[in-house]
Amino acid sequence: MSKRIAFLLFILLLSLLLTGCKPTGTNMIREQLENIPNMTVIYTTNGERNELSLSPGAPYSWGISYGDGTGVGMHADADHPLNETRYLKVIERSADTTVLEIGFSTAPESYTIQRWRDIYIGKYAEHMDDFEWLDVSDNKVVLSDDNQGYFYVVVANWSQGYAHFPFHVK
Repeated sequence: MSKRIAFLLFILLLSLLLTGCKPTGTNMIREQLENIPNMTVIYTTNGERNELSLSPGAPYSWGISYGDGTGVGMHADADHPLNETRYLKVIERSADTTVLEIGFSTAPESYTIQRWRDIYIGKYAEHMDDFEWLDVSDNKVVLSDDNQGYFYVVVANWSQGYAHFPFHVK
């Protein structure tokens, strides 16, 4: 009887090793996957310093590597942020709103910023190429002085994945 139990335990351990079970608990994995960095935009409006906090918007992709060629990840996909504006945060601009300062809860390896005129919101298919790449210096973007509204998408990249952060300045 004890040989049979020892044999069953051996088979159980062998199957656990062969299926690649990791010592990490499910809650720990979920916490790491849900810990995609946030972004902040700091700006001045009517003489007051403001901070807009942004959570990642879709699309995003985030993963965790176990270091042995395996890992877990999650991916969220959606329409382009120019069309998906239900949760879009807005910066109301005043005459002294001239610079946006970009910050992250965890610094990305790189990021880019695209800008569309806000008259294209909801019209991505017709205006997908009507954007401009913005220059970023010291994590600051100088706003144009043409009194136009603009839609911004910051695409940030980390070793674990990427995320989009859209917002509107009008």
